[in-house]
Amino acid sequence: MLERAKDLVSGFGPHPHYDAEYRPQEEAYWSHLPAWIWMDQRPAQRSLDVGPGFGTLLAYAHLATGAVAHGFDFDPVYMTEGLRSLDGIEWAQGNIELDEIPWPGPFDFIVFTEVLEHLNFRAEPTLRKLAAALAPGGRIYLSTPDAAQWGVTTAYYASYDELPQPSPDRRHEVIDDHIWQFSRDELESVVAASGLAIVRFAYSPGSFGNRHFNLTLA
Repeated sequence: MLERAKDLVSGFGPHPHYDAEYRPQEEAYWSHLPAWIWMDQRPAQRSLDVGPGFGTLLAYAHLATGAVAHGFDFDPVYMTEGLRSLDGIEWAQGNIELDEIPWPGPFDFIVFTEVLEHLNFRAEPTLRKLAAALAPGGRIYLSTPDAAQWGVTTAYYASYDELPQPSPDRRHEVIDDHIWQFSRDELESVVAASGLAIVRFAYSPGSFGNRHFNLTLA
């Protein structure tokens, strides 16, 4: 089913970067998540993918579970108009940290892959927002780089505690970059402070031999 989703993304003629570079390596970031979604979410009615990028897991969510898959992304440059307009796919542009989710909840599950490290503000408010959008018994599937192997990013802040709270007044300052890469202790602390629990925890191999965290949250 995952290969079908990748073929669907390719079939709409995406950015050349997808077929040439991203498709061969993307699964290494979130290798455990498709199987977890398959085990937990068949059938499902509604899913949300925050930061779907090219849309592989957005398409997978629809194909594998039957859910209407909602994609909410900061930048429309990656996903093709063809995929965004496909039956069973809904898409909107916005900033998950500063904007409301554009569809009313609840969602059976939420996909949140390779986004946490891009957040410009403290992660807890965004994770609470996602948790509030879940249906009873719903799950969040998350992946993010492991700072123990990728390194700590200090270009913007010297520590996670320095990140500000989300503020619309700072919208013009938002940067699309890896703002903070989390250690395991930091990630577990942020999850707990957000009122969520870790249901599953695993490592995916990542690229260049640098692993990523894969989590199921509830």
